[in-house]
Amino acid sequence: MTDQHKLVRANDGEGEAPSPDRGAWRLQVYPLAIIVALALAVILGAVAAGGSSAPAESLGGDYPAFYGAGQIASAGDWDNLYELDRQAEAQAGLHATTDGAVARFYAYPPQVAAAYQPLAGLDYHWSYLLHTMIMALFLWGAVLLVRPMIPWLRGYVGLAVAAALLFWPMFRAVTGGSNTALTVFLIAAAWRLVHEDQQLGAGLVLAGLLYKPQFAVPMIGLFLLGRYWRVVSGAAVGAVVFYVSGAVLQGWNWGVDWIEVAAD
Repeated sequence: MTDQHKLVRANDGEGEAPSPDRGAWRLQVYPLAIIVALALAVILGAVAAGGSSAPAESLGGDYPAFYGAGQIASAGDWDNLYELDRQAEAQAGLHATTDGAVARFYAYPPQVAAAYQPLAGLDYHWSYLLHTMIMALFLWGAVLLVRPMIPWLRGYVGLAVAAALLFWPMFRAVTGGSNTALTVFLIAAAWRLVHEDQQLGAGLVLAGLLYKPQFAVPMIGLFLLGRYWRVVSGAAVGAVVFYVSGAVLQGWNWGVDWIEVAAD
């Protein structure tokens, strides 16, 4: 019997042998469908909140604090950035109130308030929507950055991003007006730079975490314990730049004042 006849008999009545990649397309298409569905839900929610008299009651979670801080920064009122009454004034119209003013307190460094100035120039619901998109892109960027260190991610970036977005704490952070995705992005960027032997650059990136020192100090401390001296040197230079940028906005004593506010 010829090889051709053997092949015909082997396939006769049994159909084609299953391909190991037959279901692989699902791992590409389904995650993208999930991401699109989540994006549409956020867009519809933002549009619906546009006609509300108190949009922050249904949209944004922590975002009113950043939105209000951006408005204070736009007004140049840096001396009152951490005054509760001033923050309540900046957030007026975002919350439903029956007695007195309501505000979500802003306790980040002044540089963060400056970064939110452009977003504060938009209506609240559009500002929230743009912020959510930016944070989702930071999360996507973090996954792209770690591909060389996590080989299985290659070809499954969409799957990894969808899984990250469906992880409840990250989902709440991205859709709740928080900046956790930025923190993840900075950590991923520093890891990638160390992997590429760009240690000074990694230190500079880690200094960006000083907007949340509870992350910056342990991360830089780990590199110090590991004797990554160039990483630590880059972080020290970045810390100086970070402090000087704050001094430009609020004076040289801003660090002490901010720590007191953050501790409270």
